[in-house]
Amino acid sequence: MRRFERTSLGLVVVAVVLAATAGRAVATDITNYSVVSSAPTVVAGGGIGFAFAICPFPAVDYGGGVFAPTSSTEVSIDAFYSGSNRIWVGAENNLSDGQVDVFSYAVCAKNRRSLQKVTETINIPPVQTAYGFAECPAGVKAISGGVIPNDPNIPQLSVSASVPFTVGTGTSKRWVWEVEVNNFDLVTHSATTYVYCAKVPGYQIVKSAFGAVNAHSFGAINVACPAGTFMLSGGGYGNIASPDAINFNLQQSYPLGQGANWSDVFNNNTNSAVAVQAEAVCAT
Repeated sequence: MRRFERTSLGLVVVAVVLAATAGRAVATDITNYSVVSSAPTVVAGGGIGFAFAICPFPAVDYGGGVFAPTSSTEVSIDAFYSGSNRIWVGAENNLSDGQVDVFSYAVCAKNRRSLQKVTETINIPPVQTAYGFAECPAGVKAISGGVIPNDPNIPQLSVSASVPFTVGTGTSKRWVWEVEVNNFDLVTHSATTYVYCAKVPGYQIVKSAFGAVNAHSFGAINVACPAGTFMLSGGGYGNIASPDAINFNLQQSYPLGQGANWSDVFNNNTNSAVAVQAEAVCAT
């Protein structure tokens, strides 16, 4: 669970993926906007699969997500990050017995605003959850975030949260992207967390109402940007603390349609229901 205070928006059960809406109001700063999906990568049981979504020139990837249609709680996010400014990489662990398809999604727009990348390396002890906080410099805000294990071939690692927030007040206020990573292995592993920072007009973080994912189940929750804005990225988290956190993770986190909604799917392999929330980064 994040170590900073959150504001609850009320608890509701959310288990239905919302349909994407067609059309988008004209914005003032973002051009060449699109959401691009990769081709599927087939991942056998016990494996890890990477998928690559490529933005059409001259757009770059402002953010992105990863999607793996499955009903198994043994499939979880392993990594998601910007590969080379135009390529968003998404990876899934498949610890189930069957194969799954993995898709990466890139949120693309023309690079009218300079994106800065800040990284933080974290160590994840055996059978624990570690928290990475990559922080933007003063004057810029968190546009999107990501994480990649420093050994990407370890199926015992899974992402359990990925969200933006702020620390400090006044001139000390900074935007941070938090990523939480579980390590089921018996040895310590490391990962690099990212935040991509920029100045964009109309910047806001939109949060869903809280939903609940029942014990030993999976569930989805969604959030939409206000009319007249564009969704640049998103994420979600569960209100859960150690030691149960190791048994809770993100199965999928991705934009629906052309940025109409951000959807998070969580696996809850604990013995209790967990409150979850989706967040979206919106701008004009």
